[in-house]
Order: sequence, then structure tokens, then C-alpha cells
Amino acid sequence: MDKKTFKLFTLLGLSVILGLHFFEITTNESYSFSIAYFMFEWLPLYLAWGMLFTIGYRQWQRNPPLKKKAALL
Repeated sequence: MDKKTFKLFTLLGLSVILGLHFFEITTNESYSFSIAYFMFEWLPLYLAWGMLFTIGYRQWQRNPPLKKKAALL
């Protein structure tokens, strides 16, 4: 996967999780603000997508994608 596609994929995933979280807060106000609920329900999702983005970003910083050489005829 190239860098632009990876960034788009991870940012899309983070935005979907954030949107779902806000939607749940607005529709289910009774226990959505509980710290324990957040830690067990939403924090693992945020951490997984955040770590995916961080690992991919650091990997590309160390090893930039190689440019393809022109084929010799």
C-alpha cells in the first residue's frame, strides 16, 4: 500500500470511529460519559487506529518508498 492510500485509510478509520462515538454520545446519554465505559468500549479502538497510523508513518520516514527505475529496452 502506498503512503497516500495508507494515510487515507487510517484517517478514514479514525474519522468513522470518532463519528460513531459522537453519535452514540448523542443517542445514549445515560452511560456514555462514564470513564469505565470509554476505557473498555472506545479507547481500544482509538489506540488501535492511532498505533496503525503511527507505525506506518514512522516506517515510511525510515524507509521511503523506492522509485522505480526506467526499464531498459
